[in-house]
Amino acid sequence: MRRKRFVLLLFFLYLLLFSCYSQREKGALAQGLFNQQDSGLLQHRRQSEEADQQVFDLTGQIQYRHCLSAENEKAKSYHLERLYQEGKDYQQGKENSRQLADWLQIRLWGNERWEKSEFFWKMKGIAQTDGAKLEKKTELEEAYLSWALYPGLQLSAGQKIFPWGKSRSFNPQAFLDLPRHPLDFDPSRCGLIFCGLEYGQKFPPGPDPLKELTLTTLAFPVQERINEEFGQPKHWNLAGKLSLLFWNTEIDFLALRGKSRPERYGFSFSRQLGPIWEIYGDFGVSPQYDKIFLDRSGTLWQTRYAAFYSLWGIQYKRETIRWSAEYYRNKAGFTPQEMQDYYQYLDKIVNLQSSENENQALAKRLLTLTETYYRRPDLMQEYAYFEIMKREPLDLRPLTFSLAGVWNLQDRSYGLCPQLQYRAKSNLSLSLRAPVAAGEPNSEFGEKSTRWAAEVWLNCSFELFVSCRPYPESRSPDSTNGSRPSLGNYPSPPDSSREQRLPKKESDQYQPPAASQSLAEPNQEMTGSEQDQGEQPSLVDPYPADAPSANTPPVDESEQEPSFSHPLILDENSPGSLR
Repeated sequence: MRRKRFVLLLFFLYLLLFSCYSQREKGALAQGLFNQQDSGLLQHRRQSEEADQQVFDLTGQIQYRHCLSAENEKAKSYHLERLYQEGKDYQQGKENSRQLADWLQIRLWGNERWEKSEFFWKMKGIAQTDGAKLEKKTELEEAYLSWALYPGLQLSAGQKIFPWGKSRSFNPQAFLDLPRHPLDFDPSRCGLIFCGLEYGQKFPPGPDPLKELTLTTLAFPVQERINEEFGQPKHWNLAGKLSLLFWNTEIDFLALRGKSRPERYGFSFSRQLGPIWEIYGDFGVSPQYDKIFLDRSGTLWQTRYAAFYSLWGIQYKRETIRWSAEYYRNKAGFTPQEMQDYYQYLDKIVNLQSSENENQALAKRLLTLTETYYRRPDLMQEYAYFEIMKREPLDLRPLTFSLAGVWNLQDRSYGLCPQLQYRAKSNLSLSLRAPVAAGEPNSEFGEKSTRWAAEVWLNCSFELFVSCRPYPESRSPDSTNGSRPSLGNYPSPPDSSREQRLPKKESDQYQPPAASQSLAEPNQEMTGSEQDQGEQPSLVDPYPADAPSANTPPVDESEQEPSFSHPLILDENSPGSLR
């Protein structure tokens, strides 16, 4: 309730600022027309005056989706959910294998810039229905203030999303973000409440290899109702990122320290090999990773070790075609034997003949453990990912075809998602998607609750108000790739295409003012581009009160009801994902 009041207050405040700004603009224009008869002189005068005015932009996007999904009646997790929901009335073989869902989302972006500061906010409203019930909610995704203390030094505070890492599919460097599914093209997420400093420096041309340097330091609390989904409460956490540009190679060093999540350290790079090739990678380690897993009897075990991960990728890009491929190895994932034990215990609970109360209690416990430890995109240890995008196939100019796929190299299951997009106008597009999951029984994609889905997306972006100040040539709206630009840049709503949502480089998303620039001038775009088993597994409480986990905060099974979502949804806000 407090957040909704804050959002409404923020919205009305910006309406007030907009009306005041409009009156000021009209008055200045009328006075100029009265005093100046020469149109060329008038235009020159207005451009000079606008250089000192504050800038206020308000843009938005409306997205509608219609989904038809086919349930996977052979998936054990599907029967487990039905068993918990229906109790003694549940009978296998009487399922409804087809489901319809409609989903409407409205997003708004607001950005106001003064001479030395900038305030950016982004909010969304969601309404979705599966024919039986209607769910509505409003979320504030980002809202923070940036202040240029000194040329190159910027102070920021508020709520913000930090998309660290170079990967196009998985995001192992998501120290401050939620894990991303490679086939989830529109992940729903909210930023962290933080405060931080960022320093950026561009070096003059010369023989030195170091061209640019950016240092970001962040501090954020985890308390009740403040970043509570991040991890253990009642702690402050620190994170840092050092970005370097050596010739045409981007290098990032990442770190996370705190008690809410286990500490993590990472390294990323991206290098251009000519005008059309690029290689990139993400690497890191969690020195004190705690793996929690079930055996075939239902006993919960915990083991601690140093978990390493590595991701290698390559991209080929030309004007009308682009493809990329990645290999991801994650030692924090489950082994094939651990997954077989989990599936055997799940099958045992589904086929157990006992009283109704006992069945529902066991189903509730297993569902809670599944949501906490077994519902993540990098469930196992080895994956391959590919993506192909072709503009104007068969010389059909408004069309774009793309195909993305992820393959589990350990159990040989896979997921595919073809997409065809028709762009009627620059701000209006229609997309058709058909995600598919396939695999043998007791495999990751073979046990998805949804076998396939057919989706229709309608996307429309609009501008409620954009200041009359022209965009700098070096920072057009399209160059931001849909991300929030730094102080001195302009925001633009993200496009529905895969290429626009996955920016090529982190430097395209967030740049501090360079030391050589004036605080009032826009920034210029930055360029460039094993598991060593420790302790033996030990028995743990099957109902842990605060069991540690590196990726997902533990839950109290005795108090928390298992959360359900649409079969197409990876989380409750992301329709269309294979779950």
